[in-house]
Amino acid sequence: MRVALITPTPYDLFASGPRALSAHLRANGHDTRLILLPGETGKYKYRENYIYQYPRSMMEDLARLTADCDLVGVSFMSGNFDAALQATRTVQQAHPGTPVVWGGHHTTVLPKQSLEYVDLVCIGEGEDCLLDLANALENGDDITGIENLCLRVDGEDII
Repeated sequence: MRVALITPTPYDLFASGPRALSAHLRANGHDTRLILLPGETGKYKYRENYIYQYPRSMMEDLARLTADCDLVGVSFMSGNFDAALQATRTVQQAHPGTPVVWGGHHTTVLPKQSLEYVDLVCIGEGEDCLLDLANALENGDDITGIENLCLRVDGEDII
């Protein structure tokens, strides 16, 4: 299974969490693509009501880079919520059938709010959750019992 892992990283391109997730998936036989979305939000932090907008060309590249993926993960902290939402909407619009899972600090603290934007949310440590999700999707198995995975099924949140 091919999994794209996206993280908006305006301050630090290190992104240890998504890199660890990618390594864990690869070690277990999955093909991954790590996509770090840089941005210059720091210089705008004192502007009231400012929302950083990724350039259109960058979002077009993101759509192209996720075109052949079976699962897309977006990992972020609350300070990068708007950037994560832009990336998510780009993938959802470009590839409507591709499942998108959110993870990171924001989703762990606010899983119910996160489910307003995606159908799959990982809370807490994500290595096993994401691996179990990728395996289940690849095999056509039920995903509702995966530990640390919150989801929305028929409009009902399973947290």
